[in-house]
Amino acid sequence: MLLQCMRKGVKRIYTFIKHLGCLDTMKLANKSSSKKSIKSSMDTTFKKTPMMRQYLGIKEKHPDCLLFFRLGDFYELFFQDAIEASQALDIVLTKRGKAGDGESIPMCGVPVHAYEAYLARLVRQGYSVAIVDQTEKPEEAKKRGPGAIVNRDVSRVVTPGTLTEDSLLEASQNNYLASVSLLKKKKLAVAWVDISTGQFFIENTDNRGLAST
Repeated sequence: MLLQCMRKGVKRIYTFIKHLGCLDTMKLANKSSSKKSIKSSMDTTFKKTPMMRQYLGIKEKHPDCLLFFRLGDFYELFFQDAIEASQALDIVLTKRGKAGDGESIPMCGVPVHAYEAYLARLVRQGYSVAIVDQTEKPEEAKKRGPGAIVNRDVSRVVTPGTLTEDSLLEASQNNYLASVSLLKKKKLAVAWVDISTGQFFIENTDNRGLAST
């Protein structure tokens, strides 16, 4: 049983490695595009409102994640995050205010009390999500004077390989997080773990060994 599990794990990792070059290129391109989009947004809206300034400051630190930004009873998403999430979740895409260039800011949101169901759908589609929560009460923000907003920060980054909640996992499947290191003479060190079960495996191999597993 353990050997079978290991073989399944290695085979999935091998599939991942075969596409690693392509994936890395795509990630770098998306990251670059995302950063350009964020910088453009900051150039045009950074001085508009304290809330948007706060949002963009956090988004700049997590360009590869969809940002679930807590506003009252909802987690809101803005700009490209909103467009992608509305398509992935099949929810309504709305608008909030205008950017400095006069274009409306795309927005969508999910209720806080039911966010896990939406989060699970995004993770299953391969998205990583940064959860941004309020770190203080509104009363504490008011003490800082007029115009002060509630402090917010990322409370958790949810990725497909780091899930532990039963509500977000598939009961019949393992959920592996893998690490691949290129050694000398085209050797590979592969480690993969399912943190929801505590299973951990490590393999020293090469491309031929992975292909034959």
